[in-house]
Amino acid sequence: MAKVYVDPTVMLEWKTQMDKINKDCISSIDEINSAITKLNDSFQGDYATKYEESFGEFAKKVKSSHESLRNVESFLDTIVSVMENQ
Repeated sequence: MAKVYVDPTVMLEWKTQMDKINKDCISSIDEINSAITKLNDSFQGDYATKYEESFGEFAKKVKSSHESLRNVESFLDTIVSVMENQ
């Protein structure tokens, strides 16, 4: 069985950094989505529609991944559990 040592102060700092990274990523994804929808003023037709739909679906998946990482404690609990069961 694997042994895990975690320094709580380091983990708290890591959590703070991960929270900031996730918030920044979600904000950037929202900004990109906003810019994509503004393309409708000058970029139209089937290709433009497919591009917007395709990027929109991709952005939803990426944003969902970042939103699921908001709960870092749960993420870390999962890692520890997996390591303990190895």
